[in-house]
Amino acid sequence: MGLEQLKGAPSSGGNPESRENLIKVDRIEPVDVTRTRGLYTILRMFKENRDHLAGITNETTIFDIYNYYRELGRHGFVGLSNTGGLVGVYDLSGPEITRTRRGGQDVELTLGFLNRMCVRTDLQRRGVGQQLTEHALHKAHNEYGWSNLLAGIVLDETVTQRIQRARATEEEHIRDTIFRDTFNNLKETDARVKLFVVRNGFQYSGFHPNVTVGGQVREVLLISQPRSNVATSRG
Repeated sequence: MGLEQLKGAPSSGGNPESRENLIKVDRIEPVDVTRTRGLYTILRMFKENRDHLAGITNETTIFDIYNYYRELGRHGFVGLSNTGGLVGVYDLSGPEITRTRRGGQDVELTLGFLNRMCVRTDLQRRGVGQQLTEHALHKAHNEYGWSNLLAGIVLDETVTQRIQRARATEEEHIRDTIFRDTFNNLKETDARVKLFVVRNGFQYSGFHPNVTVGGQVREVLLISQPRSNVATSRG
């Protein structure tokens, strides 16, 4: 699927968001691959968040970052603050296009992906992730016109083990119940899930196995945000 997992905020710790400690993102601009300093800042941010990002290790180089943002169909964006400089980053990729028939009409559905959302570790839980998410949804649905936006949240080792045990269960109804209960618990305990699901209306799409992060296999919570009018009819 080519989905690189995102990190919007830490799952525990830090101070709760309040009006007093919010960081204003003054500008959100496309990633400029010709600005080496900016790429190094993104690389550092990725490495600080690598426990929650697929494809990032200590050996990741600026050339890897350059090639990543040069990929066809990838749209990278950085959040900038007048006082804090580069405070966050995310990218969109796609779309994948499927065609089907609804109500006797040909319908085209477009699926985009929200990838590698990071906030500087010293600025997390200060509203940056919310501002980046709103920008991403506007870009995906209003500017690019995608029918749906899919994102993935890398889960920690404890939750991964719980999902893997459930996946080995033969009874489908038991497995599905554990999956749903785990998701509902994450909505209460994981700040990233709160950001995307509770605040921004992303919907549960299941769990994806066998993503390697830091040499360890992790489960990924898949979430999606459909556009209100998700289908565009073709005559």
